[in-house]
Amino acid sequence: MEINYKKRNFKLFIKRKNIEISVQRYLIDALSYMAFGLFSSLLIGTIFNTLGDNFNISLFTEVISPIAKQATGPAIAVAIAYGLQAPPLVLFSCALVGTALTLPISSAAICMVLSLGGLVAQGLGTSMLQVPNIIKNWKIWIPPTVASILLGPLSTTIFKMENIPIGSGMGTCGLVGQFGTVTAMQSAGKGGISMWVGIFLLNFILPAIVTLLISEFMRKKGLIKPEDLKLDV
Repeated sequence: MEINYKKRNFKLFIKRKNIEISVQRYLIDALSYMAFGLFSSLLIGTIFNTLGDNFNISLFTEVISPIAKQATGPAIAVAIAYGLQAPPLVLFSCALVGTALTLPISSAAICMVLSLGGLVAQGLGTSMLQVPNIIKNWKIWIPPTVASILLGPLSTTIFKMENIPIGSGMGTCGLVGQFGTVTAMQSAGKGGISMWVGIFLLNFILPAIVTLLISEFMRKKGLIKPEDLKLDV
């Protein structure tokens, strides 16, 4: 009887505190908002740093970029806490602890609640926004993965594309990858029309075509559905 009483009290307690121990809350929701926190801090900082380097804007490279990158920890903490529907006191505590170790910029995570549109958010933002959808249906990962396998060798062996370290893993996030390609190839004396053709073909046009063809094939086979890629941003 006493054990049942304690279990009942515990269930009432977690319900009152809005604690939901489920895959949806602690895996899908948490990872989704973690992506928002990461984008609103580290990736934004990288984007500003790249813009500052290319357009000689010291404010971007010396002020905004370092602050945004140092706020990565607290931004992710606040974003995940928000996604878990934590009480305000817990949410603000995450911000306080994180920023006490870096700089007072917990507001960097605010953009996680803004509606930027799925295409812009993923295309110029971060593909990590799709992580919750991948958990629901891992097959949606197949089209872009196959496209990468096919176009990667084409980029290096045929078009001889180059990049700098900071741009090599950024893709189209803030166009950092494309700025990196321009920087690397112009420094090596390989700029010009062929460079721009390679950038547009391999970074935008061909990935879109290959991914679309594979996706349509998989949709016809019933492996994926259009709503599998929906982003609530």
